Amino acid sequence: MNNNCSLPKHIYAFLRTEFVNNLKPGNDGLIPAVIFGAESVPGRALTFHVLRDDGALVSQVPLHALCHLESAPRRELEDLMRWDCFGWWLTVIEFEYLREVTFETLTGAGVETGQYICTFDFLNNGYSEDPSQHKNFHLLALSDGNFALQTNDKCKALERSFVERPFDWAALPRIERNKLKWYAEE
Repeated sequence: MNNNCSLPKHIYAFLRTEFVNNLKPGNDGLIPAVIFGAESVPGRALTFHVLRDDGALVSQVPLHALCHLESAPRRELEDLMRWDCFGWWLTVIEFEYLREVTFETLTGAGVETGQYICTFDFLNNGYSEDPSQHKNFHLLALSDGNFALQTNDKCKALERSFVERPFDWAALPRIERNKLKWYAEE
């Protein structure tokens, strides 16, 4: 079982202080941190491993506890990601083609923009092995300073050298969820 993985590249960020104090009132603030890993527990939100600037390590940090700009508004977890983890086995990759590509994404707050960072995927579970249920999560650095984890159906890549006719969110392209498994040998 591999429910922990290193990010393809570490990310400089800020950790919201209240999240290392069990959300007790009066603990507002930001701590400079480095995000270096992620953890998957089935049925829970994907969480992260961070190193604080005082040398302390913190694990199981939820996405809404992190931001990449000091001015980032505090948001609710369900605004930034819609799905919990599907299994224990977690992988992560930075797709080179998507590196630094601007995305539009449909969050709980509406359409927002952000930069692609990397993609998480799950293995060896019933959801991921069923083509109609499989989802991966794209980690995006949103323009408002927060991070988001969004699935393909909530993302539009604005890769300028190829995407000449970006779709309109009001008229989504017709793409049915895949229900087929493909085999070269039968």
